[in-house]
Amino acid sequence: EAKDMAEKEKRNALSMLQNASTVYFDFDTASLSSSAYDLLSKHADFLAKNPGQSVVIEGHCDSRGTPEYNIALGER
Repeated sequence: EAKDMAEKEKRNALSMLQNASTVYFDFDTASLSSSAYDLLSKHADFLAKNPGQSVVIEGHCDSRGTPEYNIALGER
């Protein structure tokens, strides 16, 4: 029963993280907000407790800047 409970908790935590998986940067900055750090911390805790899980990390710029500007911003 304890194993079933742990598996249910894992599924619930994974579901919550999948629904809260997008981190947005503020305009014209490469710094994360405190709420973004909180979310990333929750993901890190889950991954530390579940080493068999994996994640995909992607970054995208919006269309407001020039391609050169967005490349430079992404490199920060």
